[in-house]
This record gives sequence, C-alpha cells and structure tokens, in this order.
Amino acid sequence: MKAKIYIKPSCPFCVNAVALLNQKGIKTEVFDISSDPKLRAKISNSVGGYNTVPMIFLDGTFVGGCSELQTLDKQGKL
Repeated sequence: MKAKIYIKPSCPFCVNAVALLNQKGIKTEVFDISSDPKLRAKISNSVGGYNTVPMIFLDGTFVGGCSELQTLDKQGKL
C-alpha cells in the first residue's frame, strides 16, 4: 500500500495521520499545501470539494481525512 497525504504542518490531525501511516509501515509521500493554494484547490476539486486537511489517498483512492484513516485502521484495512 502507498499513501499520498496533503497536509498543513501546523495541523494536529495531519501530524496524527502521518504518524499512523508511518507506524503501519505504509510508504507515504507528504505534500505541504499550506503555501500552495493552487495545489490545495486542485486536490480539493479532484475529490468533490473536500476542503480540510489532511487529504489522504491510499493506492490512488481518496479516503478522506484523519478520522476516516483511523476508522480504516480500526477495521484492519491498513
């Protein structure tokens, strides 16, 4: 499994999501969108307007944010 996660470094949910992915040994690419509003808008628009961070993709599929990632973990899907 591979992850791409779009974050703001000051966001505690982003920090927690990255930590969980690392703990699970999932190869993760982290993108800081705090200073790139065009990238943030592009990613947000690509997933139907989801506008909060983190924005998490697993194997190319958008899964949501930190809460959704934690739910997947509890379901044993990570």
